[in-house]
Amino acid sequence: MITSSSIYRLVLAITLSSLYAFSQVNAPPKLRAGFKLPPNFAVKAAKYMHERIRVTGFSGAVLVAHDDRPVFREGYGLANHEFNVPNTPKTKFRLGSLGKQFTAAAILLLEERGKLKVADPVTKYLSDWPKAWDEVTIHHLLSHTGGLPRLTTQVLLDVSGLSRATLASFRSIRDLHKPGEELQPLDFKPGEKFAYNNNGYIVLGMVIEKASGKPYCEFMREEVFRPLSMTDTGCEEPSMILKQRASGYTRIDGIVANAGYVDMRFPGGAGAIFSTVDDLLVWDRILTSDRLLSAGARAKLFRVRLF
Repeated sequence: MITSSSIYRLVLAITLSSLYAFSQVNAPPKLRAGFKLPPNFAVKAAKYMHERIRVTGFSGAVLVAHDDRPVFREGYGLANHEFNVPNTPKTKFRLGSLGKQFTAAAILLLEERGKLKVADPVTKYLSDWPKAWDEVTIHHLLSHTGGLPRLTTQVLLDVSGLSRATLASFRSIRDLHKPGEELQPLDFKPGEKFAYNNNGYIVLGMVIEKASGKPYCEFMREEVFRPLSMTDTGCEEPSMILKQRASGYTRIDGIVANAGYVDMRFPGGAGAIFSTVDDLLVWDRILTSDRLLSAGARAKLFRVRLF
């Protein structure tokens, strides 16, 4: 999704904040006032997309907005190859790590409600947090600067390898490591450097549950997506019937094949969310409004340091 009214903000909000909540730059500038789309923009965009499909085999949905209104909105390729179902702008896709920005926003929402502080140590909310990692704060997890060591348990494996019969998702920090791994020292002093870490956002999902008293997906649905009328966004669970869901595919030697099974309960706060391009446009608007977070809280999404 690209919004031409605020392209720089979009790149950070949808890309960088999905990687870490506190970006290395301040809130980005908007495009100049009175910015106008090129003549015949939709025609040129369609031509570009057809070339994109020809060269790369792109399959998905595209939405371009100007002044918060869609000016180009199309689906390409197939959402389901077995039944020849095409992608449309209403197709629901897994966001993967793009969903991390929603987890970050939920943490800031809880901070505004007085349920936590991002400067708090993680151990304040998770009693079984390893003693060797006591210095790590919520902010460190948000910004991928906690220095969490590499763990050898299934959380670091490709979750597509997990069995459909697996029932219990990660409920505790103990589920993320083997006995004895909690004694490992941090890879570096918290705040010293950036190192992308999915585990940190799984843990943030646990913090949200502890601080809110609700399961992660329930909190996201009731406190974030529903109030914002993001009706086509939520957490995916194996048993749910999700209309207009895109099936997962990969390419093997250039041939489209079914992707391996993934139980989305396991990524949790690190990537369990699905959405549509229409709902992502709603979210883009939220990033410049007070409907969910105050201006001060939203500014934290684009700031590398707490103070």
